Amino acid sequence: NVYVTGETLSSDFPTTPGAYDTSYNSGYHDAFVSKFNSGLTSLLASTFLGRNSDEYGYSIAIDGGGNVYVTGETLSSDFPTTPSAYDTSYNSGYHDAFVSKFNSGLTKLLASTVLGKNSDDFGYSIALDAAGNIYVAGATYSTNFPTTADAYDTSYNGGHHDAFVSKFNNTLTTLLASTFLGGGSADYGMSITIDGAGNALVTGNT
Repeated sequence: NVYVTGETLSSDFPTTPGAYDTSYNSGYHDAFVSKFNSGLTSLLASTFLGRNSDEYGYSIAIDGGGNVYVTGETLSSDFPTTPSAYDTSYNSGYHDAFVSKFNSGLTKLLASTVLGKNSDDFGYSIALDAAGNIYVAGATYSTNFPTTADAYDTSYNGGHHDAFVSKFNNTLTTLLASTFLGGGSADYGMSITIDGAGNALVTGNT
């Protein structure tokens, strides 16, 4: 099956009965998540994801049980999060990154968190390790972006954006590790993958 995430300005974007959110959310853009069969002849599941302002879905990953993980950015102060998620409140910057987990049929939002602090934060790529931990790479303009003790780089490096790499547990309740990555000008983490040893490999631009 083929899964895709992205953004839509269409109030009549195709969704499926019983999907998590079948109604356009009246912001400028909504994110969407859609599932096709392998021949792209049937839309098996499709949902909006968003609230009162802009959302963009940038990257998607699927685990062995068929659960669907997406990351992107939101400008909605009421973006849908789940109880006990790492961060359930919009952080008053311009955009927050988000990380959300659905069941395979896109009928249930199993876990969802925002990620950011006092300025722009973007989640550009998502990946899973063998234990089911969730990794996100992106870019932040937040000088107080959440990092973890003993991470590679716990201080914002100046310039317009730093790249970041963050690791969550599978239920998105705990930020297990998080680091800046950058120098004195703009840096963006654009893609991430995890190798068999659990190392995170990131690429982007600087």
